[in-house]
Amino acid sequence: MPTAPDLTALDYLYRDAANFKSFGTLLLAGCFTPAEHAEILAKRDSGTWFIPEQLGLPPLQAGLYAFSNGPTDDDHALHELIALRAANLDEAAVLPTMMTTADFLTRLRAIPFWNPLAAANFGI
Repeated sequence: MPTAPDLTALDYLYRDAANFKSFGTLLLAGCFTPAEHAEILAKRDSGTWFIPEQLGLPPLQAGLYAFSNGPTDDDHALHELIALRAANLDEAAVLPTMMTTADFLTRLRAIPFWNPLAAANFGI
């Protein structure tokens, strides 16, 4: 599929403690260098996790609420960063651009650690 120039798709996943999943894709204006891409992957907690609210990104827990009638005891703050890739033209036509790749890196670099207390949805 053809890709959109200068748009990066960030694919991420929320998986609750019962292993129910909600997927999301966001667009970032710009592209990451290979070194920046490696830096982003290295910043994940335990090589996988991040908390989207700390980056100003929407959390995905609400995608499961239609099935659970709202938050459950299985909910938590951690999300998985699945991929950073070139956005395709279909995504570019329908998804909003959240921020630039430079803004994303600035926010990421300012995070000293992933803090579940930064998540607004759970009263934790």
